[in-house]
Amino acid sequence: MAIQIFDNGCVESHPIYEKAGALLSDVCKRDYKDNFFDERIECLDMDTYETMICGGQKQATMDAVIGIADYENNRKTTGKLLMVELRLGYKSTDGLETASLNRKVSHTLELLNPAVCLVSDKAIFVFNELLYQQAIRWMFSKRYSNVSKKEWVVMSPKMFCKAYLAPEDLPYQSINDFVKGKADFAKMLENKSWQQIYKSLQWWAKAYYKYSYIAEEATLIASLISEVWEKLKSHKQEMTDDDLLSFSIYAEDYPDFNLDEL
Repeated sequence: MAIQIFDNGCVESHPIYEKAGALLSDVCKRDYKDNFFDERIECLDMDTYETMICGGQKQATMDAVIGIADYENNRKTTGKLLMVELRLGYKSTDGLETASLNRKVSHTLELLNPAVCLVSDKAIFVFNELLYQQAIRWMFSKRYSNVSKKEWVVMSPKMFCKAYLAPEDLPYQSINDFVKGKADFAKMLENKSWQQIYKSLQWWAKAYYKYSYIAEEATLIASLISEVWEKLKSHKQEMTDDDLLSFSIYAEDYPDFNLDEL
């Protein structure tokens, strides 16, 4: 299952953003005087937008709409909009009404115009940490009254922040298998297979240039080559002149690695 991230680009591309673009943290602070969300998350402020266009006939909307996307192999895919309603001030579920939730989701969906941008099949309702478990049970008990065509999902602020991450906070997922690469080199060093090491270094050098546009990948490859090179130095006396010549040519052919003579 792919990790999900918040995707500000998806929000920024929607026509509503020009009139009602905001930060989710600011929407939260406006209503609750405190923030529980990542301050990098951009959103469509739906209450503000509805006020702008309603002509005095304001209808209920979800509080905000953020962009989300799947994130796998260092790339985001399947960008879509996600409706979010903040219910952080609730003390109990007594004030919840299915008719109200249906209207909020349905009208927000109408404003978003799914033909413009894909909208998630979920609508998120964020309750405080003390109430969200009770709210989950309430939503489940009312699931057959949900006619909004979107699944109602309850989260706490902590759950929300763990569900939708910032891509820059995620660890880099390498394209090449560096664990195997290091293990292969270790075995070749143990067997003193110098020409095999030379050929493998050639392969990694080509991989370096192939992925040079991905800084993280290129850096990992260069580090692996440098690490192997340092280990080769201690085996210099065990090599033939032909082996040493091969490695000398390698260092000259790939100056980007700044390799010293063995």
